Amino acid sequence: MALSDRWTRSQYRTFVRTELMDSAGDWWTDTELNNYLADWQDQLQDALEFTWGSSTYAVSSATETVTLTDIDTDILRPGYVTFNNKTLTPMSEQELDVYRRDWRNVVDVLPVAWYQNQMSEMVLWPTPTTSGTLGVEYPLKMTFTADTSTSELPPWTRYSSKDYVCYRAYLRHGPNHSLNKAAVYKKRYNLDVKYFEEWKKQHLPERYGMMRPGTAFERKLVDPVRRGLNVAVPDLTFSAPADEVPSGTVNGVNDTFTLTQTPSPAASLKLFVDGVLMQSTTNYTLSAGTITFVTAFIPITGQSIFASYRYAGTN
Repeated sequence: MALSDRWTRSQYRTFVRTELMDSAGDWWTDTELNNYLADWQDQLQDALEFTWGSSTYAVSSATETVTLTDIDTDILRPGYVTFNNKTLTPMSEQELDVYRRDWRNVVDVLPVAWYQNQMSEMVLWPTPTTSGTLGVEYPLKMTFTADTSTSELPPWTRYSSKDYVCYRAYLRHGPNHSLNKAAVYKKRYNLDVKYFEEWKKQHLPERYGMMRPGTAFERKLVDPVRRGLNVAVPDLTFSAPADEVPSGTVNGVNDTFTLTQTPSPAASLKLFVDGVLMQSTTNYTLSAGTITFVTAFIPITGQSIFASYRYAGTN
């Protein structure tokens, strides 16, 4: 199975049963294991924020407060914000009060910072005196609701599912209750998370988890000997350099650019124009290794384009 493949919740549940817990399906119900698997995905997403999206908002002159309509209220905050492709600094009202005591009287053409007034509201500072486009990048809320649902976590996190599920299952009261086993699997799961954290730190851009499997350290995550699994080592995928420049003329007219490889999966492509993450379908379309920009977002002369993505390979 390719490392880029995503498993459904049913596949994860089968994996947990057959590899470690209950091949006969007598000890824990599917409903219970489904709940633990959903919690497992939420735990990893909360700790590492693998899945990100982006939105743009048209901001009129003298507009100070912007309502973030695309962000789930339980996420609480965005991660990266730009105004007319210029990065804004995240701050708080308290910080502004301390560092810029006269900040409420400052007038400028473009804002230089932002803070959150409420969960779904962003305040720009200084208030822009010209209209512009606000770009917001934010962690996406995970969905893993049915047996046929596909996990949105990176594939190389899959083997941590058994450690988390076993920790939860052995912890609860019942005929298989075992605090010792629960403690062992909790420790293993915590170790898994540490591996993931260290792995992400060594690759850029950090937020998107564009990993390059292959080193001895990284192979530990999918090594069946270390994991104690009676399964084959998955096929590997490779990652293109995070700063690959697609071929094509940047002149405000040409809308077609070509990558050196075909992204696999297509969703692994992260395309940036002047450092702003482009949104698939909204800003561009992808066919094999060919990128076609939507007319309104065709890069103009002077803008920089770079891409990062995974493409298929074998171990």
